[in-house]
Amino acid sequence: MKLRALLCVFLSLTFSLVSPTTGAATPRVLVGDPLCLPGNSMLRQYPIPGAVEVSCSTDIGITGTAKFHPSVVADTSSFEVTGSRSGHHSGRIILSSDKTTAIFQPFAAFDLLETVQVQVHIKFWNGGAILDTFQFTTEQHHPAPPPKGPPASTTSLLPEIVVTIDTNPTPGRLYLNSMGVPGMTNLLVTNEDGLLRRFTSADAWGFEPQPNGMWTYFSNVERTFISMDSSFTRIRSFQASNGALTDLHELRCTGDGGYVLMGQIQTTKDLRGVVIRGDSAATIISNVLQRFDDSDNLIFEWRGIDHYDVQDAVHENLTGPKVEFEHANSIDIDSVGNYLISNRYLSEITKIDGRTGAIIWRFGGAHNQFTLLNDSLPFSYQHDARTLPNGHILFLDNGNFRYNGKLPESRAVEYALDTATMTAELVWQYRHTPRVWASAMGSVQRLPNGNTLIGWGQNMALGAPGTEPTVTATEVTKDGSVVFELALDNGVAPVYSYRVRKHAWVAPPSGRPESSVGDAQSSLLEPRVEESSGGYDVLFQTSEPERYSVAIRDVLGRVVVPLFEGMLIGGSQRVHLPVTGIPNGVYYCIIQSASGEVIRRFAVKH
Repeated sequence: MKLRALLCVFLSLTFSLVSPTTGAATPRVLVGDPLCLPGNSMLRQYPIPGAVEVSCSTDIGITGTAKFHPSVVADTSSFEVTGSRSGHHSGRIILSSDKTTAIFQPFAAFDLLETVQVQVHIKFWNGGAILDTFQFTTEQHHPAPPPKGPPASTTSLLPEIVVTIDTNPTPGRLYLNSMGVPGMTNLLVTNEDGLLRRFTSADAWGFEPQPNGMWTYFSNVERTFISMDSSFTRIRSFQASNGALTDLHELRCTGDGGYVLMGQIQTTKDLRGVVIRGDSAATIISNVLQRFDDSDNLIFEWRGIDHYDVQDAVHENLTGPKVEFEHANSIDIDSVGNYLISNRYLSEITKIDGRTGAIIWRFGGAHNQFTLLNDSLPFSYQHDARTLPNGHILFLDNGNFRYNGKLPESRAVEYALDTATMTAELVWQYRHTPRVWASAMGSVQRLPNGNTLIGWGQNMALGAPGTEPTVTATEVTKDGSVVFELALDNGVAPVYSYRVRKHAWVAPPSGRPESSVGDAQSSLLEPRVEESSGGYDVLFQTSEPERYSVAIRDVLGRVVVPLFEGMLIGGSQRVHLPVTGIPNGVYYCIIQSASGEVIRRFAVKH
């Protein structure tokens, strides 16, 4: 038995040492002889063997098929880590919550541009061990940019919510954010008829409820994801690790208390030998998928730079000083734990094995593996790819580089993928009338009753420009009938939402009945703006003595006229607004007190 064990060790180490460690890294699963390790083997690791451009501050993680022995955390022979320049590295060893991932966290960062050799000897709880050796190379990573700092004012103007169609939409709450105009950045919650229920000011992306009941969004100020309860009370934040910046596009909380997010890696690379007229010191921006357990331990990492080629971004400028070639914009997790990643700049949707990290298939782009059926328009620069319960793939085809002899047009699409015949059949699509092109952003969600909610992101109407508000969200039935549509409008520049989601409303634990924002505001102020001699009158109702401020702002949030500031007793109030010197246009009357804030949009016409 001792001889057999020694032979197993020799075979395992030999397999690792002869594996290639230069050039593009190839994902692989390193395991010992199955006869030596019955039922125990390695599933995946990070960094993968031969990885290049790895952060100098990376951790090292090994995931097995069974639980590791708790003695691993105190056994210094579990990880032997040596840098070609920095020498031996000591560090802390921790186990994930489920005990199947061992993580080595070095006490000191690795040197730049060094080869790091790793030897692992990690024991399983039920016998056997993972024995392996591999190496990776570090690269220069750009430091995270400093936070933008708090905005000059926490007050944000509300866009007008224009509902154009409302015929029996799916019950629930709409979650969206307003953006695109300075001073008009909010998180908005409406009912199914578009009536505003809750809102808060936030410079944000990606506002949506998570399966654990939290509401989350990406903060442009803090450059991280924030979770809140339904009263907008902050709970915690979520960040990428291993030297990656937190990417704004996706956070998915999982049922086991963990979460998945996308990070962004920025490295410096000489592209002169990769593309004609390539920059000698180009900043390369790529993405990394990271999964964390409920203790914030990184248990899965998948870096696009290990699997994709920069040249596959055929529509991007690869000769400039900064090159972003993936632009991953969504992560989905199917029923068996595999990942679906949408890569906008590759026009590709990639399915990844959630256990091993191996690519299962590639749909679209330069390495498309599927033949399209019932569709002559390959998708382009897509968003929000999701796996439906029947296994179909649903997403927004933005269509940026799919001209087909016409202007680009966006559509919601559903494909049935057959991996036996490697075909992808278009089984459903929706194209807006008039035609809409979402040049960026957007979302698609299949609702429980079979309807589909489409968020049109940053878009323009191609059929009748300038005649209607920019469309924000459309809900359609299976046959394409529109049952609901709304737009965010500020009267001048377009306002848009990164995504739009609908979910059933779950009452807060307090059990108090929910009233609309309009109802709550009217009980306090009831503001109106009416024409009067020489200008306009602002009329509102106060319930009790309190200090108030009344101001007029333009669509950019700048104060045009400070009308009033001081104490008011309860009752009817009237403040006059002279319009001499104020140009025609759309303005906002903002009334604030310690009890709250209301905003009334109106137009000045001389």
